[in-house]
Amino acid sequence: MGKSSKSNRREKLSLSTFEVLTLMFVAGNFVIGLVMLVLELVKTTKK
Repeated sequence: MGKSSKSNRREKLSLSTFEVLTLMFVAGNFVIGLVMLVLELVKTTKK
């Protein structure tokens, strides 16, 4: 446990960057989902 406390700062830094990447990935998927939903709505309303 003593060894891990030394590299705790590095792990926190990598975790934060990983969290940012994950958030970006989730946000991207969310945006894509919204766009697809809007396109589907436009298709149905145009008919």
